[in-house]
Amino acid sequence: MSNILITGGTGSLGLSLISSLSSHNIISVSRNEFLISEAKHLFPEVNFCIGDIRDKDSIEKYFKNIDIVIHAAAIKHVDNGENFPSEIIKTNILGSQNILNFSEKYDIGQNIFISSDKSAYVDNLYGSTKLTGERLFLANKINTKIIRFGNLIGSNGSVFNLWKNSKSFISLTDTSMSRFFITKNNASTFIIDCINNDLLNNKIIVPKIKSINMKEIADVFSKNRNIPIMISGIRPGEKTKEFLMTSEEFYSSAEYRDYWVLNSKGSNSKDIDQIDSSLAKKWDPKELFDMI
Repeated sequence: MSNILITGGTGSLGLSLISSLSSHNIISVSRNEFLISEAKHLFPEVNFCIGDIRDKDSIEKYFKNIDIVIHAAAIKHVDNGENFPSEIIKTNILGSQNILNFSEKYDIGQNIFISSDKSAYVDNLYGSTKLTGERLFLANKINTKIIRFGNLIGSNGSVFNLWKNSKSFISLTDTSMSRFFITKNNASTFIIDCINNDLLNNKIIVPKIKSINMKEIADVFSKNRNIPIMISGIRPGEKTKEFLMTSEEFYSSAEYRDYWVLNSKGSNSKDIDQIDSSLAKKWDPKELFDMI
C-alpha cells in the first residue's frame, strides 16, 4: 500500500484515479470547496484537503511521507489561458515548480505529470504552459513520468456537457474541428500502468487515442436533442486539429502496442497519421454519444 498525493484530485481525472487507487492511502489537494464537499460523500475514506499549488505554504505539509505524487491540477481551458495569462502561468508553471521543489525536498519516489496534446505544435498559452511543465519535470533531479493525454470524455466543463444541457442549439466553432478523446477509466488505468513500469522513468509517454470530427458528434447531439447546430467561429488560441506529438518527436520515439515513448530507441511503425486528430483512428459518433 502506497501513500499517494493527487493534485487536482476533485477534478474528473482525479476522481477516476481515486476510484482506481482505492486500496491505497490517498491525499487529494484542490481548492474548489464545492467539489471537495461532493467528493467527500463519494469517497469518505480519502483525505480531501484544501490547498493551492501556487501557494507553497498551503501545500508543503501534504508531501511528508508520500510515495507517489500525481500532478493533475491545472487551468485547462484554452480560452481562459488566453484571457487570463498571468493566472495560467501562476498555476500551470509556478505551481508545477512548487510541486517539483517539494518532491525533491521530501525525496518522493515517483512523480507523475499530466500533460496535454496541446503541448505539441504549441499555438496557445495553455499548450505553452504544458510544454514548459514537461521540460521542468524532465530537468529536475527526481524520478518522473510525463503522460500526454487528449481530451477526457465527460470531464468537468467539457463541450459535450454543454451540448447535453443546451435547450436551444449546439454551438460548434468549426465544421473541420477534430479532437482526440479518451475515457476517464482508460486514462486512469494508463496512469497506473505507467506508475508500475520502471522502464518509463524520466520519459514522456503518449497513449494511442482515437479521435473524432466534432461535426459528426455534434450531428448526433443535434438529432437526439432536436435542436440546430450553430457555427460560432474559431476562438483565440484554438486549432482545427491536434497532434499527440510533433513529427520530430514521432520519428525519434519507440512505439509499443498501446503507447509511444518519446526520445527513446526502439521500433516505430512510421504510421504518422496516428498522431494527427484529423487522420487518426476514429470514434464511432453514436458510441461516443452513448458514453457521455
